[in-house]
Amino acid sequence: HLHLSIDGFVQLFVQTMSTESKTERKLLLDDLMETLNFLVLPADCYHTTLETKLEELHTTKDPKQPCGDSCSFCNASHGTDPFEKTDLVTVLNVIFHNGPIQLMQLYK
Repeated sequence: HLHLSIDGFVQLFVQTMSTESKTERKLLLDDLMETLNFLVLPADCYHTTLETKLEELHTTKDPKQPCGDSCSFCNASHGTDPFEKTDLVTVLNVIFHNGPIQLMQLYK
């Protein structure tokens, strides 16, 4: 199983938004969102997706076959645990509105 932490994500997000260079900040934010999308909303076998992404650095691109049942996508156990939308909104509101991070502080 894969466990994601909202605190960890927020820490990475704040670190990304603190980057002074607008170009670098956008690149980091795009990478963060791509990674989150890969982990939370997989469209294919985790192994195939990861191998394909890592092979972008090389010229050989052999077709990849799904692992079969070694990852949560292939064995159909992927997905997030159920959560209540109101609970998520409350947590994000505490973090960004009432908490230690003011959302507007993230933008320069």
